[in-house]
Amino acid sequence: CRYIVTEAPYFADNTGKTDVTAVIQRAIDDCSKAGGGTVFLPVGEYLLQGSLYIRPFTALIGDYTDPDLKEGYGTVILADVPSVDKKNPALIKIGASAGVRGLTVYYPRQNIDNVLPYPYTFFIEGNGDYMLSSITDCTLINSYRGIGVSAECEEGIYQCHEMFTLENVKGTCLYEGLSAHNSADVDTVKTLYLLNDYWAQAGERFCAPEKEKIDRYTREHGYGLVLGDLEWPQFSDVRISDRFTGIDFREGIRYCFSGEFTDLYIEKCTIGMNIPDGFVQKRGESWGTAVTSGVIEGSRFAVFAPGNDSLILTDVDIKGIVFGKEIRRYYTDLSQYAPSYDKTYDKPVSVLYTVNADKTGHTDASRAVQEMLDEAGKTGGVVYLPAGLYRFDGPVSVPSGVELRGSSSVPTRCQGGNSGGTLIYSVYGYGEDHKPLVTLGEGSGVSGLRFDYPGNAPRDDSGAYKKTSPVIYSESDDIYIVNCFITLASTGIELNSSDNAFIKKVIGCCFDKMFSIKNSDNVFIEGCLQNGNTLPRNGYKNFDIPLLQGRFTEDRLFDFVFIPITRVHTNYIEIESSRNVTVFSSFIYGGKSFMKAEDSTVLVYNTGHDGSSKTEPAFILSGTDAVLINTMRSTSDGRLGQNFFSLDNGASLRSFASQAVDMLYSEHIYFENIGLSELEGTEILYGFLQPLYRLIRFFGNIHMVNEQG
Repeated sequence: CRYIVTEAPYFADNTGKTDVTAVIQRAIDDCSKAGGGTVFLPVGEYLLQGSLYIRPFTALIGDYTDPDLKEGYGTVILADVPSVDKKNPALIKIGASAGVRGLTVYYPRQNIDNVLPYPYTFFIEGNGDYMLSSITDCTLINSYRGIGVSAECEEGIYQCHEMFTLENVKGTCLYEGLSAHNSADVDTVKTLYLLNDYWAQAGERFCAPEKEKIDRYTREHGYGLVLGDLEWPQFSDVRISDRFTGIDFREGIRYCFSGEFTDLYIEKCTIGMNIPDGFVQKRGESWGTAVTSGVIEGSRFAVFAPGNDSLILTDVDIKGIVFGKEIRRYYTDLSQYAPSYDKTYDKPVSVLYTVNADKTGHTDASRAVQEMLDEAGKTGGVVYLPAGLYRFDGPVSVPSGVELRGSSSVPTRCQGGNSGGTLIYSVYGYGEDHKPLVTLGEGSGVSGLRFDYPGNAPRDDSGAYKKTSPVIYSESDDIYIVNCFITLASTGIELNSSDNAFIKKVIGCCFDKMFSIKNSDNVFIEGCLQNGNTLPRNGYKNFDIPLLQGRFTEDRLFDFVFIPITRVHTNYIEIESSRNVTVFSSFIYGGKSFMKAEDSTVLVYNTGHDGSSKTEPAFILSGTDAVLINTMRSTSDGRLGQNFFSLDNGASLRSFASQAVDMLYSEHIYFENIGLSELEGTEILYGFLQPLYRLIRFFGNIHMVNEQG
């Protein structure tokens, strides 16, 4: 569903003269009651004198204009709320599988000569709204506190979240840019620019002060990132300038920070990175933190880490004093490997077809969906499947130039006790000889959909499951799969001779593999995650469908899924005879391997493999040229865990800032049947000269080439 707040029955004022808080909240509530969807704010100014709550499976979306293009500001929120020096009430609180996109926020009473404190502009609490909240394409012109994620942990209030997603957020934040704490699954942050230019260059409309005045204030009071106990977060393309502290690591409520940064630019700060003792994982205890490419500048300290906290810096220009015992620097130029941060796909033409099918899940909906897809194939456009539960008794094919779209405009997954949005459950495909459930034609795609194969739900610890045909398949070029959720299939997505494919924010758990890429060129996979916890966390008990009932509970997750199935069978990504495959900011928990690649070229950036098999390599490479940057791996049993990499048949591997740790917290990598010779220099080069069986303690950069014979 799509609710336009300036139209009936809401008629919200978009001139900025009348408070529209209650009107917008009513639209959000109505959207939520309908199962979820989008509330749209067209171009204009919207006065908020109170707070909004974005309910689960809904999104508040404006008309975005990038401030760097200097072509206006699109949808503007005028935040005329009380000034209080507290974290909450935030202007906009975001729930689970919910998000905001395309909003510009301005505080009209803010004055750089008399700075007023405000709560967060955007706040993600976690707890009941636990997983997968997102903020995308937003501009903060003059926020005091920008974004808070479980940030009240610092005040002794227990909050925990999973899978916070931030992308393309730019702005001026006078006190804090992003404050994030206590995550239990991987957050992704991409293109976050915290620069004073955004207010200084906003013009008379936004009472823009001189940049020098803003700089003076933020250099004395400002923090770019405030980071607590985040587990395996993946940061990329982050720019921070003119703060007292660029990144300030804080004490965690149950853990301490360990994560990955690439293209991190901290400039004109008093302290670039502040790492008090014990606030980041220590070497010898866990996998630490890695930064690849960028600048860290501090007039007092570039990096201040007086304890034993571990930090790896590769291709990072340091401007200032580095104080710390466990900081290792490498100087390899990684610019040739930089991923594309603005990679996207071509959207279909603006013609909308809405499916009218049974939304209760009692009868087949696949025929009605196919009929509408065939109709859309004549013109191109979007086939919209509104929020609801849909049963598929057979496969569907998406014609060229058509998108099959569900209700979610943001990343989505089932939540504990809530399976809103568009959910498809399949009673078809439980045989490898069956057609794929969804086949994509050239230039077509799927978005905002969730797929579940209830006939494959484990009932015991036997490890038994059925082989399914792929959920989504294509042998066409220029396809895309975004904001989707796939559970209980043996294979999630399979591409064969499919060039220029784009895959982003696919979440779930498949048993053999989530991704199978064959004979394809230029495939881009971003922001994806597999975790078996997607299986028991749902609201299926709310549906009157016997096949969806009796799903195992989370306390049986290890016995039913991780130990007998995924650690034994799941190669998260399988690649065969493909070129230029990029895997960026992606993660698996509890798999056999992260990647199995044969006769291919791959670039892997900002990835993690936690709770993995204790006997299988994370990367199995045969005849493959692979570059790995910022990869982390933890095994399920450190006493037996081994094999970060396996290479044969002429494989070549360049690995930068790779980190392996077992659950006994001793870093290591075990190479089988290779030789090594260490050369001088900051980059360590290993050549395989003769058979060698030994344990290698490893922390840093490595270049390996396996020679046949």
